Amino acid sequence: MKKGRRGFTLVEVAIFLAITGILFIGITVGVQNSVYQQRRNDSVQSFIEFLRNVYSEVENVQNSVPEGRSEKAIYGKLVTFGESLDLEYNGTGDQDKIFVYTVVGDVGSPSGDTLVALKDLHTDILYNGQLMGYPETFIPKWGSTIDPACPSGSGCDYKPLKASLLVVRHPSSGVVYTYYKSGVIDVNALRKSGASVILGDFSGFGLQQVDFCVNPEGRANVDDRMDVRIVNRAHNASAIEQVPDYDNLCGARKI
Repeated sequence: MKKGRRGFTLVEVAIFLAITGILFIGITVGVQNSVYQQRRNDSVQSFIEFLRNVYSEVENVQNSVPEGRSEKAIYGKLVTFGESLDLEYNGTGDQDKIFVYTVVGDVGSPSGDTLVALKDLHTDILYNGQLMGYPETFIPKWGSTIDPACPSGSGCDYKPLKASLLVVRHPSSGVVYTYYKSGVIDVNALRKSGASVILGDFSGFGLQQVDFCVNPEGRANVDDRMDVRIVNRAHNASAIEQVPDYDNLCGARKI
């Protein structure tokens, strides 16, 4: 009787190892892509939720101010992107951190344009050189950055956004308005210098559509950046949307 065949030939072992290796690489790449896509989506959704919370706080303000300042009223929030100093003036801080400050002014009901009315009430985030309450902070998830809108081919350098977003209520009507200013208001530098009215005449703030580019994991890849938009003349959180690819102003591939 013939003896039964034992083991595998070198060719069979080599084929088995090659197939196993290909399957392993495919599974690993698939898992990595899945994790990246999940983090990408998580970064976008958490940023959208952050913006919605800003509007919620402005719409549902309790109008409580620090003790001893009852003559003041809360009118909204100032959101800054790209501040260069941290809260304790300890040199260069994390410029990916987003700060949210409380906007406070005198009590009154002036009419007319919102920014003019707020200026008449000496609206600011400082009072005698001190912040009105402790600022809130937000850091984009998974190492992502918030970049300015910069479509493909326009010479974008992918630097983090430096800008200010002002979400305020009209002192008389209570209607919420959204203003945007390119260039950061360096709150702590002004606070350190003793400046009193940092918003001043609100120079540079305007009503406009704002597109924030969420750059996942800080990658300079135009096809990965997602567009989060606040539509022009936004009055509430419903004006915040994740822009589909065909209308994306962040350099992502159009379809």
